[in-house]
Amino acid sequence: MRASLTDYVFQRLSHLDSAMELAGSATTLVSADIERIQFGVRELHEIWANVISGAIALFLIERAIGVAMVAALGVSFVSMAAVLLIAVSGSEAQKRWFEATEVRVAQVVKILAEFKSVKMMGYTKGLLDSLGAARVFEVQRSQKFRAFLIMVATLSQAAVALVPAFGFVTFILLRRHGDAKILDSSRTFGTLTLFSILSSSVGILVEAVFEVVTAIGCISRIQGVCTKHYRLDPRRINGSAKSSQSMVVMNDASAKYERETDDIIKKVNIDIKPGSIIQVKGPVASGKSTLLKMILGEVRYCTGEVSVGDKIIGYCDQNPWLDHVSIRDNITGPAPFDPERYADTIRICALDIDLKNIPGGDSSLCFGNGTTLSGGQKARIVGHHLDPLD
Repeated sequence: MRASLTDYVFQRLSHLDSAMELAGSATTLVSADIERIQFGVRELHEIWANVISGAIALFLIERAIGVAMVAALGVSFVSMAAVLLIAVSGSEAQKRWFEATEVRVAQVVKILAEFKSVKMMGYTKGLLDSLGAARVFEVQRSQKFRAFLIMVATLSQAAVALVPAFGFVTFILLRRHGDAKILDSSRTFGTLTLFSILSSSVGILVEAVFEVVTAIGCISRIQGVCTKHYRLDPRRINGSAKSSQSMVVMNDASAKYERETDDIIKKVNIDIKPGSIIQVKGPVASGKSTLLKMILGEVRYCTGEVSVGDKIIGYCDQNPWLDHVSIRDNITGPAPFDPERYADTIRICALDIDLKNIPGGDSSLCFGNGTTLSGGQKARIVGHHLDPLD
């Protein structure tokens, strides 16, 4: 269950708009939400099993004490109705709690990714205070959900105690009016056993229904995140006759990140031939990165024609990302290791001298997105990683 849901979340998030902030959402979805879904799915079996068990117990109780079993049935229905109301409110409280968790986790991820810069700029204490405040806010958000958990546990135990009590009290009242069967010692102990089975089933059902309803809330959260801003690739792969001789073709292409805003890129016409080296220049926020993201198919609102010769395109972002593996593994990626080609790319990107000065050389781990590496070294390592795409 966990593996399947984690794979689904990963597959869906990889198709979302790259402009979305997903650090906190992704971590929370694959941990807290999926864990709650696991609990809910597990409790599904408790629901059908205890419904059958409770129904059989009610039938046998009716055979033993007659219509007095209606009181026990009434307590059971009231308990189930109450837990449904609590579960709906609890699901909303859980959603707000997990949203606060997302905020805190997103802050932690960002700080860890840029911890070197944080320390150099002297922001450590301020950010620690901010994380502490985020944690306090998260705990405050969780208090309401935990209150609902206490209510469910109390209701479950109350149902266990009240079901037999109401059943026997009703039987005694009916007996006084001569409307009930005679209850001898053997029938009394048998009925107590049946009430124990019924009350246990009702108590388990109360907790199981709450778990299932909150799990449904987590499923809704996953669905909401994974369908929000789902990106459909606007590009055409070899979409025109012209693009069969070109790597990238744009005809009157415009792009923007939000539907209501003005176009960042307006009516661009480009024809890039294989082997070309193109330089894009412009002032800050003029749309240079957006133009590249149009080629990658990462801009949500795109009009005109964007055709590329291949769907797989290597891209070195201005903020390099390194996996938590060795420098060599970051360079080679999934491609088979070719010693000769590896040595050539090390020399071309001028990393040979750097690797001699790094403890462990190319076996050194790039932990924390390359915290111990300089910006230039990280960029050149990522530049190496593009080489297997040739």
